[in-house]
Amino acid sequence: RDWAFRLPALFVFLVGALYTYRLGALLFTQTVARLAVLMLLFSQHAVLSTADVRMEPFLTGFLTASVFHLLRGRDSWRDFIIGCAFLGAAVMTKGPFVVLPIIGALFAWEWRRLPPLRLVLAPVLTVLFTTPELWCLWRQFGATGLRMFFWDNQFGRFADLNGGAIPHGGYDFFFHTVLWAFAPWGFWLYAAVFAHFRERGPVRHLLGAIVPTFLMFAVSRHQLPH
Repeated sequence: RDWAFRLPALFVFLVGALYTYRLGALLFTQTVARLAVLMLLFSQHAVLSTADVRMEPFLTGFLTASVFHLLRGRDSWRDFIIGCAFLGAAVMTKGPFVVLPIIGALFAWEWRRLPPLRLVLAPVLTVLFTTPELWCLWRQFGATGLRMFFWDNQFGRFADLNGGAIPHGGYDFFFHTVLWAFAPWGFWLYAAVFAHFRERGPVRHLLGAIVPTFLMFAVSRHQLPH
């Protein structure tokens, strides 16, 4: 039924809202956390992608939860493992490119603060938690399925190696796309980024996750208006 099809996306999106609050309270204050949840729940594309059951609600839930637990994973093995599990779930939704926000945030957060053993185990555990999809792709499609997951669906689309019909909108394409996708908060988002770009601490961590990902999509040869 229609509601059963949409329910998982709504549930994971609400998980993302919960972790948005927890992350905001962890890095800033409860007031900031509440405002962040309000902006997420009522942004145009969040509502649209959840209703249409796209990948974005799943990515929002899994990546936000992963960032929260990996931040706390410096001092807690439990949080570290949970964070890797959520990251593995995010990779299963859209492929290996989704680790870029985590890597960007990690280096902006001064990766030397993480214990070396955790730096080594993080990719190992992430791959381990991704193995259910890899196994299914291998059983269904063999090596072709794995190639699609690791290359064709990501690198191939970004470099347009597959001859896609979607044109490149230009390097400024997503700058104006954000204005409607994040409406009615788009202008506030840009104002906040420019106002706090040089700050250190939690803001630097978040910008480390956002800016490299945004630039990656800006240079992509395969661009969609959301």
